[in-house]
Amino acid sequence: MARECIPERLSYPKNDRAERILFIRASGSAALEIQHQVPVILERINTFLGFKAVTKISIVQSQFHIKPKKQPKKFGKLINKRRNLEIEGDLAKIKTKELNQALKRLGKTIELNRVEEK
Repeated sequence: MARECIPERLSYPKNDRAERILFIRASGSAALEIQHQVPVILERINTFLGFKAVTKISIVQSQFHIKPKKQPKKFGKLINKRRNLEIEGDLAKIKTKELNQALKRLGKTIELNRVEEK
């Protein structure tokens, strides 16, 4: 849901201090889902903040673009071959396929960050 909506503002009307309205901008498909989840969203916000900060949610329907998640970088071209082989060689003893792959990705990510810092 967070990828399809964004908070716009929090309004405290002058005439009614007890009413605090959170305006959320959402795509059409998310607006309906948010409307059904309003009691849960209000409870989570107020629990997180420790006081009744929001009493009502107003949904503004509009189209907008959320930045897509960053695509994973291609490791092979950015990490030199020698270091890549060292990482894979160090992990050759691990027989669990999923664990081996996860540790290789972790090692290559760490090495990639070292390369980018230089």
